Amino acid sequence: MKKYILISIIPFFFSCSDDSKKIDVDTTMDVGVDARHDGSTDLGSPQTDMAVMPKGDVGSDLVPNEEDMGTNETSIFESGPHNIGYRSWNFEYDTKGNDTRTLRLSVWYPTSDTEGTSGRYFGLVNRPEIFANATILDGTFPVVVFSHGNSGVGEQSYFFTEFLTSHGFVVVAPDHTGNTFQDDSAGLAEVAAFRPQDVSAVIDEIQNLPTDDPLFGKLTDKIAMSGHSFGGYTTLAASGATFNVEGFVTACESNQPPAGDLCAFFESGGADLFDAGFLDPRIKAAIPLAPVGADFFGMGVSSIRIPTLMITAGQDRTLPNEREGDPLWEQFTAPATRVDILKAGHFSFSNICQIAGANPNVQNDGCGSDFIPVNEAFVIINAYSVAFLKKNLLGETRYDDFLSASGEFANDIILSEK
Repeated sequence: MKKYILISIIPFFFSCSDDSKKIDVDTTMDVGVDARHDGSTDLGSPQTDMAVMPKGDVGSDLVPNEEDMGTNETSIFESGPHNIGYRSWNFEYDTKGNDTRTLRLSVWYPTSDTEGTSGRYFGLVNRPEIFANATILDGTFPVVVFSHGNSGVGEQSYFFTEFLTSHGFVVVAPDHTGNTFQDDSAGLAEVAAFRPQDVSAVIDEIQNLPTDDPLFGKLTDKIAMSGHSFGGYTTLAASGATFNVEGFVTACESNQPPAGDLCAFFESGGADLFDAGFLDPRIKAAIPLAPVGADFFGMGVSSIRIPTLMITAGQDRTLPNEREGDPLWEQFTAPATRVDILKAGHFSFSNICQIAGANPNVQNDGCGSDFIPVNEAFVIINAYSVAFLKKNLLGETRYDDFLSASGEFANDIILSEK
């Protein structure tokens, strides 16, 4: 194994600094949010510009002409034909270290229901037209597992999870216990070790549902993985990236140990866990969003063998491209595509701009006037992601040209391929 001396590990992934790991949410702030008497907020329906672009009136000069792509079905630039059901539940599993973890799992799925109780995310955000415990549509559906950012929550990027569901995917998103905005008690090494195991546990959970569960028999084995920031690390790890274990050990033995509790974790046997890696071969395609991991993996991203779409932010101030996106991209082997959104920031990949947009931390990394409007970033992220998933999970070829060219997004992105 080659040696890569680790000088430091980035101690923050979703938040802007170690001192601001939690972003205060003030439901009375003037960010276009309707504060409700019960403390929840109403951020609009999936057909509003807060989540996904509306059907029939995209209202953006960013959108290419789909006729030029030879497509005549539902546009990848608009929400899909399906309404959206939502439910959540808790489950337990045993980790490789025989610890028992309890995870909360959020699930979005296609439904034909047109009315019902509004979905409610992380006890705060009500989503009209997202129907809680709705009936699932007839048929079977591919699955996307989504991993949230550091100190985030499974529903943090609902613009993305809702959009995928409207196009016929079932999306499952765990809260990574010990690393959420409600509970960030876990240390860095513990979080890094448990997160990819959580992903495999989620896949186990949905593949072994009881026969009386409404989702039983509805999910195919076509599974993709996505995640934002630390969730991007989780995506890479579960997709087969190997770890810079020797570099960690060398750094722990030097006068410049890595950050956090990694050295103590390694000394207690954790090195063997990382050395074995966390590949889950059931994952067939990956979409890391503004991922962290250059120090974690060394050159290990080159071990990933599944199709990967990495989307990064050209103005990311939390995880700058020169420190994360560029060195990670250099490691990829084919087949891989990178979309770098030139004026996006780190929070352009979540709905935090709608929830806490007045917070200076998020203003300065994706939500302020220096950045592409988040709704335009959402269009780019959603369109490339749906096209990529339809190609690599469902075998559709009609988006091949779109996935190989920036088209009318040319002024907004740089597209690279391997």
